Formats: sequence, C-alpha cells, structure tokens
Amino acid sequence: MTAGGRDRLYAQPLEKVPPFEFNEAVSGVFGDMIRRSVPGYEAVVRMTGALVAEVCEASELPERNSQGVIYDLGCSLGDASEWVLAATPRHRNDVILIDASQSMMERCRERFKHQPRAKCLCADLTRIGFEPAIACIMNYTLQFIAESERTSLLQRLWRALLPGGVLILSEKVRLQPQEKDTQTILRHHAFKRLMGYSDREIAQKCQALEDVLIPDQLDCLMDRLQGVGFARIHVWFKCLNWVSLAAYKDVPRTHA
Repeated sequence: MTAGGRDRLYAQPLEKVPPFEFNEAVSGVFGDMIRRSVPGYEAVVRMTGALVAEVCEASELPERNSQGVIYDLGCSLGDASEWVLAATPRHRNDVILIDASQSMMERCRERFKHQPRAKCLCADLTRIGFEPAIACIMNYTLQFIAESERTSLLQRLWRALLPGGVLILSEKVRLQPQEKDTQTILRHHAFKRLMGYSDREIAQKCQALEDVLIPDQLDCLMDRLQGVGFARIHVWFKCLNWVSLAAYKDVPRTHA
C-alpha cells in the first residue's frame, strides 16, 4: 500500500463544492480515498499483475512480443504497476506509467525511482502516441475521459497492442433499468459508510464528481471494445456498479 494521509477532504461543510480534480490535496490522500471508495480495488490491482503476467508468459505469442511495453494509463499512484512488476520479475518489458496529474506523477517517480523497468510520464492520454504494447491497463481512467474521445482512444490502444495482447479496463458503470442503477448507487453509498465516510462526505464527493466522472453503461463499454476490434472480452470482476474487463487482441490465424 502506498503511503499517504487519511481522506478527510469532504468532511467539513463546503459553501460551494468545486469540481473534483486530481490536484495536490487529492494526490496526498488518494491511496486511502480509492480503497475506501471503490469496492474490490485491492483485488483488482493485484489481479491486474496476474493477468498481465499471463499474457507475458503465453507460449502462443510471437517472440517479438517479449519487447512490447506495458502501459499503465491514468496510473495515479502506480498501484497496478507495482503488482505488474512483482508478477513479471523475469521479463524485460518496460512498464510505462502515464498520468495527466503532475502531483500524481511526482509521487510515482519517487515510488519507482529504484525500479529500472518503470518509466513515468506526465501527459494527456488523448494527445500522445503509443509504442507497440503487450498490455495496456486503464483502471478507473476512461470514465474521466470526454465521452466523445473514448472510442478513438480505445482504437489507438487496439492498434498499439501486439497480437495476443490485453487491455485491462476497470470502470464504474451505469446499470439499466434506472431503478436498478439507483438501488446500486445507494448500496455503494452504504459501502462507503462501512468504510468510515459520513453522509456529508458522501454527498459532497458525489457533487464534486458530477459532470467530471461520467460512467458508461456496461453494454456501451462492450460495444466500444468490440467496435474497435477486440474479439474476446471477459468481465472478470464485478461488484455493485464497478467492473473490470480483460479484452484481448487475437493472434492472427495461420492457414496450412
């Protein structure tokens, strides 16, 4: 677990709740915030390492895939990258951590300063090019990207992935019908109370995230992935309105 303070950012009444942003204040408590806000977070980041290791070790992959990089996109404090590095000690693949928040990236650079495979970059995912990759991780990132840019970003990641590569995509999702979505949101609030948040903190955080975190429906996520070329998509984790998917770029078939 990364070091950091206790999340009390929304504990006091705010006359006006500003839109949520990944600033210095959030970065300083983010390790605590995400574990107390996202059901199953620890399991997801740990299993991210295992899923990436599966792909790196798959015997069906072309030898050149051993040189594909591993992207952690919207990496925040780099929790997923830590588990990936631990799960792939025999592999040479660089792990490239990218986040648009300067304060998050400063913490990542400090965290991984003794890990030669980890490369940290502060950048906007929608404005950069991607190297050939064996795995792309986007844990709770796409939901913060403008809806109009999500499909094009997924398309660019599919193109960057080498045959047999994987995209691990974890997101908050909207459910249908509306009554089911409302019920699940209330259960998510109950989860937060169990994790020590007050009703005031929950309400003010929700207000801060309004118009900032825009979740897709699960069917929409699947359609986006299939539409850009992913043929095998597995929902491997689901809890309340949080899911994680593994989407694979198939190895081209050879004909005798």
